[in-house]
Amino acid sequence: MKIYLVRHGEAEAGADDARRALTAGGRKAIQKLAEWAADSGVKPEQIRHSGLRRAEQTAKILSDALHPTEGLVRVSGLAPEDDVRAMTKTLYQETRSVMLVGHNPFMESLTGLLLADDPKRPIVHFSKGQMACLKRKGNEWELKWSVDPKRLPAV
Repeated sequence: MKIYLVRHGEAEAGADDARRALTAGGRKAIQKLAEWAADSGVKPEQIRHSGLRRAEQTAKILSDALHPTEGLVRVSGLAPEDDVRAMTKTLYQETRSVMLVGHNPFMESLTGLLLADDPKRPIVHFSKGQMACLKRKGNEWELKWSVDPKRLPAV
C-alpha cells in the first residue's frame, strides 16, 4: 500500500487562514506536479484534503489529472497543527493507496512518525507543492521518492 503526501501549493496571504487561496504561481506549480504525477503512474484510489481552501484547490487540481476511483474527500485531522498520531492509526488500517493533501508542520511530523517513530524528526522537508510517496510493508514504512515541483521541467 502506498500513500502520497502533498503539501498545498503557494497561497495568498490573508488573515482568514481557512479562506486563503492558491496564487497563480501556486496553481501553475501544482498543475505541473499533477501532470508529472499522471505521467509517472501515480494512482491514488482516493485523494483526501484538510478542507482549508488552498489544500482543497491543490487536491482538486491533482484529482483532475489523476482521476482517483474513489474521488476527492474532505477529512478532519489534516490541519497544520493536528496531532499526527490519529492519522497514523488511520493509515495503518488503510488498504487502499491514498493521497493526503495538507500543510506543514503536519506533513513533516507525519513523515517523522511513520519513518522514524518520532514526529519531531521530519524525514522529508515539504516545500510548497512537495509530494512524497511512502510504501508500507507490514508495519514498516519506507520513503520511495519525493519531488518538488520547482525541480520539475517546465510544462
